[in-house]
Amino acid sequence: MSPHRILVVEDESIVALDLTDRLVSLGYQVAGRAASAEQAVASTREQRPALVLMDIHLQGEVDGIAAAQEIRTRFHVPVVFLTAYAEDGTLDRAKLAEPFGYILKPFEDRELKSTIEVALYKHRAEEEIRRLNRLYATLSAVSQTVVRCRSRQQLLERICRIAVEVGQFRAAWVGWRASAGAPLTVAAWHAAEPGLAALPGCTQECGLAAEAFRTGHTAVATEAQQDERSVCCHAALRQFGIGACAALPLRFRDRACGMLCVGSVEPDFFNPEEVALLEGVALDISFALDRIDDEEQRRLAEAERDRLQAHLRQAQKMEAVGRLAGGVAHDFNNLLTGIMHYVELCQDVIPSEHPARPHLNEIATEAQRSADLTRQLLAFARRQTIMPVVLNLNDTVVGTLKLLRGLIGEDIDLIWNPGVDLWPVKMDRSQLDQILVNLSTNARDAIAGVGRIAIGTANLSVAAGAGEHAVAAPGEYVLLSVADNGSGMSQDVLEHVFEPFFSTKGVGQGTGMGLATVYGIVEQNGGYIGVCSEPGAGTIFRIYLPRTAPGPKPQRLPEEPVGRPGGSETVLLVEDEKSLRVTCGKFLEALGYTVLTAATPAIALALAEQHPGAIHLLLTDVIMPGMTGPQLARRLLADRPALRCLFMSGYTADAIAQRGVLDDGVQFMQKPFSRDVLAHRVRAALAAPR
Repeated sequence: MSPHRILVVEDESIVALDLTDRLVSLGYQVAGRAASAEQAVASTREQRPALVLMDIHLQGEVDGIAAAQEIRTRFHVPVVFLTAYAEDGTLDRAKLAEPFGYILKPFEDRELKSTIEVALYKHRAEEEIRRLNRLYATLSAVSQTVVRCRSRQQLLERICRIAVEVGQFRAAWVGWRASAGAPLTVAAWHAAEPGLAALPGCTQECGLAAEAFRTGHTAVATEAQQDERSVCCHAALRQFGIGACAALPLRFRDRACGMLCVGSVEPDFFNPEEVALLEGVALDISFALDRIDDEEQRRLAEAERDRLQAHLRQAQKMEAVGRLAGGVAHDFNNLLTGIMHYVELCQDVIPSEHPARPHLNEIATEAQRSADLTRQLLAFARRQTIMPVVLNLNDTVVGTLKLLRGLIGEDIDLIWNPGVDLWPVKMDRSQLDQILVNLSTNARDAIAGVGRIAIGTANLSVAAGAGEHAVAAPGEYVLLSVADNGSGMSQDVLEHVFEPFFSTKGVGQGTGMGLATVYGIVEQNGGYIGVCSEPGAGTIFRIYLPRTAPGPKPQRLPEEPVGRPGGSETVLLVEDEKSLRVTCGKFLEALGYTVLTAATPAIALALAEQHPGAIHLLLTDVIMPGMTGPQLARRLLADRPALRCLFMSGYTADAIAQRGVLDDGVQFMQKPFSRDVLAHRVRAALAAPR
């Protein structure tokens, strides 16, 4: 065992030399001599003696008692007082420093040795009790922390603080390495500068930390400022007064992902008990990290479940409203078609100068407006008829920009941000125009005065739970975005924004069908739509259209022939709505066709069986009592294979089209339709291949 090192504090040189000789002769090692209280504190800090022999009465502004109090508090080094005066006042005052003994001058060697040994023994016992209390308090604080913390960052920050404030380490920090490369300091605490965000030099993977990280075991440097393994941190260690260091690996999911590093002022601080304490702390942290991650994953899963449930509820609500809208549109379109046809018949016989003619014209105008509204309802209900083709969104948007600029006005900048090498999508070109017009109109109305609207496209691969793109299922999409810097919307408005007839505009300023139409179009094309908005922060709509395989270059559609074409063929007209059956029959007969009319499919079958000549075209409603239009067509085609078919309906039933998408070769006419449309569609159906 090495001799105990003792610091002598005595302002009388002769006494100090005599005391030094006597200590050496008794087998002790003298750590040095101090002549003042200030020197005593400084020497204790530098030399770290096992004990300080100090004269109570020292020259200078600070006496031995004050110096002993500081040495006891800061460095936990025992002090034995030397004094030639034993008056009660001095002794009472000396007790405040909690000395480990008194020696009255003059004294013998035996008295000196026994006092020193007793003081050292008392100090060891006291230090053991203090250490045990500190270890218990540290473990207790760590245990409470790992149970209460709900985030990794919060856990690591609190552990560092506990290590310093309870564990009495000089400093503590945690380095974390989520991937290959040097660990980054994510938490730190220092006794001199509480709350320090990072310690200089500790963001590097120095040798001590690297050893712990590589081996999976604690690495200790008792003389850290001279240890070659921690050379990268020597400057920081000196700056923060750290004499010894320990690095412990932190494990996450059975893999070393970080390290807990602690520093102490005392070079010999890390005895086996301290290392065991730290390893227990590191183990608790590792368990807590796994638990926090489990909880985080569970929270994410619950949030994703709630999001999906909310999305399902919204989809179910929209589906129910869509079914209602589709049914209303079906009945309403039948009525509208009859009204429009009778108006046309009246216009044929009433001269333009007749007083009733303006009223008829107004009825025709209002009927057309009603027809436009039902088309919007059908779009929302995903029952409008579409003919999707493979498109490049950039090319299609460019063709619409001129229209949009005229629509939004000169005070609003229209910004076009096209994506590069855009993937193809498949949709009806007219539907894309509807989307852009409706969103741009809404954006224009949300901007007071000068503003901007930005339209952009981009390729996008969406992963599960992908932040702002989480509205879309995982997959590859072409993203179409329309953003404005207008007034924005509150959360309450956002919850209803796609519902038909919901509007924040004043009476007479809108139908509330614009965004409902957009929603229906996107859904009909298998896409997704999301909206982000806050009051005063503008709005951005994101539309996700599924990527499709490249198709043939679209051909330009032939122009409709001018006039009202007719013919001499025989048409079997099947319609359960009397007004349509009567008016369509009159229109076709006026065009030269022979018309067989039937109110039900059963009557139509009987007429076809009794008719001796050819029947060239079946013009039939899709939904009728007893039998659908496609079922009737199949029955008739069995006996008349040359028969052509033209279907008509107030909405696109699944009997003829899935989600409104027509099968190839199917001829369809959407109600309501005018006499001119009827003439052209009948002629086109007769000319088409069967």
